[in-house]
Amino acid sequence: MIPRIGLLLGGLGALTLAFGGPTTPGVALTAAGAVALVLSVARPDSAAPAAVIAAAAAGWLLGGADGGALRLVALALALAAVHFAAALAAVTPIRAWIDRGVLARWALRCAATTAGGVLVIVATGLLPATAAPAWTAGIALVALAAAALGGRLLGRPSGVGEDR
Repeated sequence: MIPRIGLLLGGLGALTLAFGGPTTPGVALTAAGAVALVLSVARPDSAAPAAVIAAAAAGWLLGGADGGALRLVALALALAAVHFAAALAAVTPIRAWIDRGVLARWALRCAATTAGGVLVIVATGLLPATAAPAWTAGIALVALAAAALGGRLLGRPSGVGEDR
């Protein structure tokens, strides 16, 4: 497997699964996610993969998040694939194939992450039902963006990108 192809396929899957319908916000988020996906494939070590994940998450939240449990599990798997494929693509040459052992560990981590997401979904399904106000979704999006930016800034080794 070439990691950039996995990144592209995972991103397309995530954006497709999260598409909230032919509304203005749904189309805008999908278009923004598609642009971020192109940038992700070109520069997987940038913040673009986080933007793809954020666009898909926002599309899911703004679409009413009523796509069913199976669709949500598929979205979680696609988002995990975007994350892990971007990490692999960031440290491998553009057309390099990944060794089977590395790919097996990658698939195991991706499956474990998705299983963890499914457990969270099941756990929240056991809670009493309440309506999710729009401000809650907005706070979730801001928290996701802050986490992505903080991870990008804190994850950069010292001296990288700095003039000495």
